[in-house]
Amino acid sequence: MIDHLLTKDITIVGKGTYKGSLQQRGIGSEVESKGDFSVTDWQLFLLPKTPLTDKDRVQTADGEEYEVVGRPWSVQDELTRSISHVEANLKVAGTSDPAGTRPSDEEF
Repeated sequence: MIDHLLTKDITIVGKGTYKGSLQQRGIGSEVESKGDFSVTDWQLFLLPKTPLTDKDRVQTADGEEYEVVGRPWSVQDELTRSISHVEANLKVAGTSDPAGTRPSDEEF
């Protein structure tokens, strides 16, 4: 289990707040409609059975909002054959950052 690593409050909009971890997966960026840049490749880790779907948005305690990209998946521990956690790919939603950066995964 990785539950000891899931220490940050992650709010699934409309569903509640759960313990999780958010990590930047890449340094890629995309140009938003006004020419601003934002890092868009993030990975979310949550406890098993957390009610996350591909239609959800999540928020961190500092107010950043992310969209789930694709379907979240359950990860099975190879030794115990039990579900150890849920993972999901995310992208930044509804915010822009002219500097092209977002908080590092150390802040989560």
